[in-house]
Amino acid sequence: MTIISIESMNKGMKVVNSVRTAMNDLMPPIEIKASKRDLTISLGIAVSEKENDWYGALSIFGNIYKDNDGNPTNDERVKAGIWASQMLINLGRLKQATGILDGCSKLLAKINDDDLKLQLEAFVLEKRAWVSDYRGKPKMALKYLNDAKNLFDSLGAGLSDEFVESRSTVEHFLGRVNFELGNFDTAIIHFNIDLGNYKRGRKNGKPKSYGEAFNLEWLARCYAYKNEFQRSRELIDESIPFFEEESKLRGSRAIIAHYCLTNAEISLLDSKPTDAVYFANEALKLRETELPKFSKGKIEARFVLAIALYSSIPFVFKDLFDLN
Repeated sequence: MTIISIESMNKGMKVVNSVRTAMNDLMPPIEIKASKRDLTISLGIAVSEKENDWYGALSIFGNIYKDNDGNPTNDERVKAGIWASQMLINLGRLKQATGILDGCSKLLAKINDDDLKLQLEAFVLEKRAWVSDYRGKPKMALKYLNDAKNLFDSLGAGLSDEFVESRSTVEHFLGRVNFELGNFDTAIIHFNIDLGNYKRGRKNGKPKSYGEAFNLEWLARCYAYKNEFQRSRELIDESIPFFEEESKLRGSRAIIAHYCLTNAEISLLDSKPTDAVYFANEALKLRETELPKFSKGKIEARFVLAIALYSSIPFVFKDLFDLN
């Protein structure tokens, strides 16, 4: 017995994100300041993932992309530009991210290694899909992802190790976009393929717990939308040790918020709003303390919490007044 349907909640969240995106488009670009740290892509990734410092990582990636120091090669500039665009996407600056991706596309023409050029082009397309999805254009995102997948597939065994992660992201993101379009069975196929890749990686001594956690989380969400709640809860419970493992590796519990929000969504679908209130509140606390600059994440958590609180009203009053 919920007052607001999950479909209404998702539509409301899209409106909130659309307004937020429009406001961010009107804001001046984030200044890419000179960095006092070593300008290496590996350090930028560490600053982003280990320190949750997207501004700091943006300074590192942005200075490499802008060729401010160290005379980077064109492929290094493209890689740095792609990572800089991801930091800007995380910070909600989609217009600025698109500008950098456009610059990356121009730099690609200067790269002579055809295989490397194709891999970088696919990487750029993956980020363009992120921008399209955040702008509420899942069909455009799907086109970019399919184009990226085709480029990766054309390389076959020639795909270098550093781009295996991007190829995996494309597979996972195909699941997410199909989920948004209501193609739950197709989404399940993509998530299972990507989950299988991560399981093989763990078996071969290259575990990446976040990949297993996120795919299990999204599979749980898919089954909840198919009203298969027992399977959904089995999958979300299966994700717990992987989220915990990843949080220890990162030295931050910020990633646990994903688990909490998905649990809140499942609880709403399963007409258990009081459980949803608990999980949404936990997600909000994590994002306020661990990722204070991630405004989109805090907005999502607050929105789900508001819906959960509103939906729990009839359950509270039912005990008091025996309402049907």
